[in-house]
Amino acid sequence: MGLVVQGNVVHVDHDNKEWLKTTPHGNPTTEVVEGLTVYCLFKRLLASRKSRRKHRNNIPGDNCPIIYALKGKDNLTTNISSIKKLEKLLSDYIVWHDVLKRVVIFSVLATCLFLFLLVLDNKHQTASAPLSQDWSSKSFKAISIKNSTNTLSVTPVVNYYGERGFATESGVSYLIQTDEHTILFDLGHNHKELLVSPLEQNLERLGVAPKDLDAIFISHFHRDHIGGRVWEDKNSIGFGFNQPALENTSIFAPVPLTYPGVNINVIREPKPLFNALASTGPIPRQLVLGKIDEQALVINVKNKGLVVIVGCGHQTLNKLISHIDKYFDVPLYGLIGDVHLPLEQGRLHIAGIDIQRRLASGEGLFSPIDKQDVLNDINLMSRKLKMVALGTHDTSDKSLLLVEKEFTGELKSVRVGKKITIN
Repeated sequence: MGLVVQGNVVHVDHDNKEWLKTTPHGNPTTEVVEGLTVYCLFKRLLASRKSRRKHRNNIPGDNCPIIYALKGKDNLTTNISSIKKLEKLLSDYIVWHDVLKRVVIFSVLATCLFLFLLVLDNKHQTASAPLSQDWSSKSFKAISIKNSTNTLSVTPVVNYYGERGFATESGVSYLIQTDEHTILFDLGHNHKELLVSPLEQNLERLGVAPKDLDAIFISHFHRDHIGGRVWEDKNSIGFGFNQPALENTSIFAPVPLTYPGVNINVIREPKPLFNALASTGPIPRQLVLGKIDEQALVINVKNKGLVVIVGCGHQTLNKLISHIDKYFDVPLYGLIGDVHLPLEQGRLHIAGIDIQRRLASGEGLFSPIDKQDVLNDINLMSRKLKMVALGTHDTSDKSLLLVEKEFTGELKSVRVGKKITIN
């Protein structure tokens, strides 16, 4: 005697004396208990992760009804009541019911997510206005940079594109050398959490050891500039997973940080650092991610003027250039580094979210930068700068193409391992 159920088929093969079952999930789930085969059928299509894992591994789950059927022992008869139980379960299954359930669940989740984003964006907008007003009301002492360096070289150590043989990633670090000093600007990301970070690999390839550094300059406290997530959690900085001895190295940061054996200099306003070098001081901005204070490094190059090294440009280009014009007595010559111009798409995505475009630039979640914003910045650069070298960590390829087309001054490329020289 056989039993046929339409949709999912359950039947008895009397030649093999074995019950067979096909479910929407694929292969039968079976377990042999005292000569009987246990067949399992999930009660619901939206099973828990644990249940789905058990199903893949052919382990009966707690939320499965247990169906007993004869495997092939002599002198035993078919347990028809078990088959009737299975028949009822299968006959009650209606596809559109499950589809409707899914639609309702996903609709509720999507609505909750949208409401959360609205609240987040409103919080950002509410905090932005008073922060901007507070910044506008501040005044600092003007900085006089009387000394200058004859030559300036800036070698990208961590960035998105690089020369052959150098490690690349979505992070920032520049090796800066003047007549008298060697400074490491930011410490990269180590996004893949390698034992030997891209920063360490590239410094070794360049022949530079941490002990050779006169100073480390941290532009702002984001993980892709301080050495990785591990240091963000510890309110510190590092070279990948390592914190080499830096007793003879000065560290400048815009916020209080810690480092073994070093008292970090917290920069709170425009300030001279070394001969021909100064900090702009931190310029605040309210991002969707939260408030960030970012400083830039200013270097006076003989017969050229000021070259500003920028980490991310969260300050916005307009605010940064206006700030330098106001508080420094030497005119701007050029800009090297990364500015936040992730037109159409950024480089850094977390959980499918375009972090750079949606959370770290523009005017909010629903007002990312557009082409006109980029063109406005290019126009500003053309009016105020004679040379620009834009990194590719925060500036998208689309924006770079616009800069190449529209910028009227000298344009240099930023690639890991390729030295930029100004003299």
